Amino acid sequence: MRGSTDEARKWWKEVTKKQEQQYLSLLDLLFRVSAGTKRVVTADPNRLRDAEGLGVKFAFHSASIFYLTSGTIIEDFSSEPLNYVDFASISVIARAAFEALLTFHHVFVSPQTDQDREFRYWAWLLSGLCERQKFPATLEKHQKQSADEKKQIEDLHKKLYSNSIFVSLSEKQKDSIKKGRWWQLKGWKRLARDAGLNQLHASVVYGYLCGYAHSDSLSVLQVHGAKSKEQQDWLSGMAVKYSMIATANMVFLYCHVFPDGKNTLAENPEAKQIAMLWRELGRAKTTGDKDR
Repeated sequence: MRGSTDEARKWWKEVTKKQEQQYLSLLDLLFRVSAGTKRVVTADPNRLRDAEGLGVKFAFHSASIFYLTSGTIIEDFSSEPLNYVDFASISVIARAAFEALLTFHHVFVSPQTDQDREFRYWAWLLSGLCERQKFPATLEKHQKQSADEKKQIEDLHKKLYSNSIFVSLSEKQKDSIKKGRWWQLKGWKRLARDAGLNQLHASVVYGYLCGYAHSDSLSVLQVHGAKSKEQQDWLSGMAVKYSMIATANMVFLYCHVFPDGKNTLAENPEAKQIAMLWRELGRAKTTGDKDR
């Protein structure tokens, strides 16, 4: 029995090492792709700049997940040093990365008409501006910024009323958009399906990761029960794989918005193949996909 346990541990280490190498390859490819399109971004100070910024946000999330898999070590505590794999934080960041991917696809990739493209972009811009209006502005420069952004919100509202897609919405839907809640029209799970993810990853795994962000009882049970590094590694596995699937998808979505990135893909055929593999893992049909 001991021999079989040791063999299982050896096998798991080999699998983990291979996955780590593939994750690093995906991250490297994503940063290479984004670096190769910097000159394109400067040609459009608005829409492309925002797409690039959202891509950077995603890349930072994914890179932080990779870093956290090595363990969190703090030796300066007076009681005892900390050394653990923070799978809870990995799960929370994986969810944030996934939502950044879905936003990128919904706003910058998926629209097929000018009306849809403008509607989604304007609705997305409103979300950040409306959120910042909630913060009290005490300093003079912040009060000016708040007043300027309130004017931007009013201008965006006017633009939306000239958009055929916005005009066709119900009053309740219009109200949600005007308040910056663009995602409520479909919901994250529908957005994930629209981006090509299968039911398992769009709903089941995503819901599991949301549980960590919202501190549901399962997340607490798992955090409390995972005493060993092996258990912590195991519990981080789902979120890490989820992030790898998201990173692979972002590589190709980024190249869709910034076509020069395709040159980087052509120059790195092995990394591209790994990205195609992980993208397909998130799309492969599962039992829940039969009614799609």
